[in-house]
Amino acid sequence: MTWLQVLQESALTVIKFAQKDDVVIFMWSYISFTREPIIELFRGRINHSDISFEPYYVEHPKSKNAIMLVSAPTVGGNVPEIKDLIKVIKSQLDSKGVKLISHIYVHDISQSSCLHGDGTPKDWRRLKEIFEGTVKMDQVSLLLTGWEEVSLEKGVEWELKIRRALTEDVESGLLFERLRLQDEDLAWSVLYEVIDLSYVGLIGKRCIEARLKRNGITEDDIRAELHLALLQKEIDELCVELNKSVKERKLRKEIQKYFIDRQARFESLLVQMDDNHEIPRKKKEAEATLEDEYLIFRKTMWAFFEEIEKLHICIGPRLKEFYGFKCGPDEVRKLA
Repeated sequence: MTWLQVLQESALTVIKFAQKDDVVIFMWSYISFTREPIIELFRGRINHSDISFEPYYVEHPKSKNAIMLVSAPTVGGNVPEIKDLIKVIKSQLDSKGVKLISHIYVHDISQSSCLHGDGTPKDWRRLKEIFEGTVKMDQVSLLLTGWEEVSLEKGVEWELKIRRALTEDVESGLLFERLRLQDEDLAWSVLYEVIDLSYVGLIGKRCIEARLKRNGITEDDIRAELHLALLQKEIDELCVELNKSVKERKLRKEIQKYFIDRQARFESLLVQMDDNHEIPRKKKEAEATLEDEYLIFRKTMWAFFEEIEKLHICIGPRLKEFYGFKCGPDEVRKLA
């Protein structure tokens, strides 16, 4: 078969597989190797294809809700052919009573070569040509991946550049999403948010308002969200390492117990500081006590980190920075 026949047959397969009340999400990207790893987070290995629509039913591990993910063909120079097929697919799925059709364009934030000079992802303009007259922007999301492969500063810089380039599309309802880590649970969370904010669009303009609200975040918001995710990843990795031997598990339990005790103490002091009925002197005493105990907490964490390093276990750089812990032989540890 010719490539066009393969493309047409694959479109018919999508139409055939789709059922009434299905949620169907098309996954697009400049190259297939960007979107395929995301689909594989939901269902394992998939068939590699640049020239066809590849449908896959995926099931949430807990809720058991099923969703049809469709790996879309790489656009390239085939805009007219794909545009015609998207129109046919949408018409047929609508007639079948499919509940929702949504589109996600996946962009690897670490691949700056996949951006035009103004920050527009490659193939984005072609994709808009395909969608013209058939798919509205309030049914389209831009998913940014690859955050593990780029510095936080550079990733935020590139995201902001993309946002500026696509301002008009955002105002029309385009949704920005981030998959901060290659993690199945995070991927499901992103997918459900895309679905929820796309459903609203089926009953009018509220969708654009909701999506604009979701998009209305500052550079500091982006940086904080990503930093927290990367910090949590380092904590999770450290917990795994501290679960490999009896000695390591014992240290892990000590740290966990200390955390629980300190958390309860800090929460008690914060409640006292926020109590409008507490006398000012007592509130100031609580604030001073909190500052002192936080310094003790950080020093205690340094001691735990030293014990961890004696076990030849690496501590992530963000975790060290968070606690002000420096471990180089010629470095002096200081409280920030």
